[in-house]
Amino acid sequence: MAISQIPIWKENENWRTRQQSMNDFMDNLNSLTDTLTGAGSSQSQGIATIVTQAAIKRMQAEAAARNAKTSAQSAQERADDKALQDLKDRMNGYASLNVTV
Repeated sequence: MAISQIPIWKENENWRTRQQSMNDFMDNLNSLTDTLTGAGSSQSQGIATIVTQAAIKRMQAEAAARNAKTSAQSAQERADDKALQDLKDRMNGYASLNVTV
């Protein structure tokens, strides 16, 4: 029995099919490579976003604490000034009583 040869037109058709399969494979490989190489960058960007948000929250908390401390100090100073003024008024009242007597 003789070995049959594949007709030329069939070989050409198979070659085109193999080329298309190879092109599809290369496209898929490029997509995979892009995804894998971009993963590190995406992760770094995500971490940077999280760190930035945490830093902003920390700065806001520090600013709020600083403002609260300043407000408390101002309130204490006003209370001290009022107490001092009340004492001065009382002393002036005693002085005026002593002068008129």
